[in-house]
Amino acid sequence: MSKPDLAQGETQHDPEEFQSLPGWLYHDLEFFAYEAERVFRASWQVVCHVNDIPNAGDYVTFDYLGESIVALRGDDGAVRAFHNVCRHRAARLLDGPAGHCRFRLSCPYHGWSYDLRGRLAGVPLRETFIDLDMAAHGLKPVEHEIYHAFIFIRLGGSGPSVAEMMSPYEAEIAAYRMEEVVPLGRVTLRSRAVNWKTISDNYSDSLHINVAHPGLTRLFGKGYGIEAREWVHKMWGRLRDEPSSNRSERMYQRYLPRVVHLPEDRQRLWVYFKLWPNVAFDIYPDQIDFM
Repeated sequence: MSKPDLAQGETQHDPEEFQSLPGWLYHDLEFFAYEAERVFRASWQVVCHVNDIPNAGDYVTFDYLGESIVALRGDDGAVRAFHNVCRHRAARLLDGPAGHCRFRLSCPYHGWSYDLRGRLAGVPLRETFIDLDMAAHGLKPVEHEIYHAFIFIRLGGSGPSVAEMMSPYEAEIAAYRMEEVVPLGRVTLRSRAVNWKTISDNYSDSLHINVAHPGLTRLFGKGYGIEAREWVHKMWGRLRDEPSSNRSERMYQRYLPRVVHLPEDRQRLWVYFKLWPNVAFDIYPDQIDFM
């Protein structure tokens, strides 16, 4: 079938390009199971920053799609990611969102232990496990990538790396020297009884800010920029010189420190990146948060 001829200056477009998704896609459990397998298992998820685990034995756990993952600093200084389960009977090894292991990770069920590089190091009653290959039963690794010091994991599938996804904005990101940032607070998880696409839609929408975020509007005005790339959405705004009516916001406007390594056009810039499908970074001159 041939395409219809186009008049001069006319462009072909998808008639559904500007239509919303049908509502059932936001609550159908069968479709969500499909998304979990095809979208989320193959997607990169941010766990923490490398400076959240600065010392050998430091770890952060991450529960996702029914899996428990741990990002662990080894005694060789390397950061690795593993499934947070013992290779014997799959008991959870580490509880809580973060912590520190001095020498080994010990299973609370049967006492199998692993060194800080994930290798199986100790098995009680070792002689009763005939033909046990210790080298083959270390912790199960998870694919991970460190992008500008943030640790990402991916459960399966294939696709571009985080660096490839963010490549259109590499020069912008590099200016912030993210490897040097230090934690200001712990990573927290807050459950929301909504479909993930509701959150994703919200964080690709600058129209709601003027209504739902009056503080941001007082600080940055109503002129937000927004653009969409294949893997990343970007939003940005500039801190206003006009003093806010809110005292704490006025103090931020007045005392925002000058960051010596940032270019002049970023000294009072807020910029936001959302990576497909559900990871976002808020970048201010003086601080960064992720969600």
